[in-house]
Order: sequence, then structure tokens, then C-alpha cells
Amino acid sequence: NAGDATVKYNLKGVVASEDTWSATFESQKIPAGTHCTGDSYNTWSINTYKLYGAASTDNDKVNLGISADDEAMFVTPRLTFADGETLELDVAQNRYVSDANLQKNGVKIYYSADGENDWKLAHEIKGEELSNSFYGTTTLKYGFVPTRFVISDIPDGTWYIGFGSKSAEIDNIVGGILTPEPHDWEMKESDVPAAGEVNSAYTASVTLHNLNPVAE
Repeated sequence: NAGDATVKYNLKGVVASEDTWSATFESQKIPAGTHCTGDSYNTWSINTYKLYGAASTDNDKVNLGISADDEAMFVTPRLTFADGETLELDVAQNRYVSDANLQKNGVKIYYSADGENDWKLAHEIKGEELSNSFYGTTTLKYGFVPTRFVISDIPDGTWYIGFGSKSAEIDNIVGGILTPEPHDWEMKESDVPAAGEVNSAYTASVTLHNLNPVAE
């Protein structure tokens, strides 16, 4: 009808169940029960989009990113996947990528029964699958626009999921049912002297990182 500006869209979506694990980075902290591999020079870290003189930060675009020489992983808590269950996430190119390396690095999705060894590749998101579009303007870049991926290659079972890359950004991860171990930790640092003296104090120390999403 003339003058009728009503627009109708047919939308279809799926709402994840309440016990489905998810991770965003709006708190600007690594989510409970997760951890990153690598060292201080080659690992994942929280990104905001306050770049190149931006006046403020849009927290809706906080994510986890890596720009490193070697691949490192962001590792989830232990999750259970039913047959046919998917994992979803947003992936973008790292905002600091050079023009020469555009669309050359993606993200590999691994799974492991113990979260330490025997990592198996479930799916690889290649760099050419990521968008070259970016938020902001040419002189005020806020980072690349993410692409949503649905991963259906994780076998049914209980796994730790690792996201491996050396140059990428990830966000809004959804999938799997949280299935924490009764106790789950890793040793971060140790100071154990190789020798001691009789009748003298001997001091050794160990620093542990709690990987359980429940505080212990």
C-alpha cells in the first residue's frame, strides 16, 4: 500500500541451552577455567578496540587475540559434546597484521582428552576465509570485522578444546556442556633447590594455576 513502510523479515535461530558453555571477553579477563599456552611473548591476550587515537572503547568488541612468531593455544575447560553438536565462534584477522600478511593466518581447532597431550586437529579456519573489512575508517581502524564459524567436526565425547594460532582474534565462543574435573590444575612455576644442608632449613615452592572453572 502507498505510504506503508513496514518491512518484514523471516528469521530463524537456535537458543543454546542454559548448560552450554560459552566465553566472551567483555570483562577483559580470561574466563574461569580456561588458560593460554606459550610464553609472555607468544600467547593470547585481551584486545579492546581503542586504537590509533580512538576517543573511547567499544566493549562489545573486546576479544582475545594473538600476534606471535609461534602458534599458541587458548584452551577451554573440559567440555562434553553429543553426537552432531557444534561449536561456534567469531574469528577475525589480528588488527596488527601487515598488508603483506593479510588473510595468511587463521585458527586451528584441536581437541584433547587430557588438555595437555595428544592434541588432534578437528578443523582449520584458513586465513582466506576471514574478512578484510574493518571497523572505523582508514585513519582510525578499530580492527577487522569478525566472521562467524560453526564447527561440526568435533567428535562426540568429553574434551578440552584448543584454539591455535599465531595471528588472529576470537570471540563469542559457544558449545559443549561444562564437565569439570574434580581437581584440575597445572604447575606454572617451581623453585626446588637441588641440594640442602643437614640441620639447616630447606625451602621449596611451587605455583599452581587452577584450571577448574569452580574456585578451589
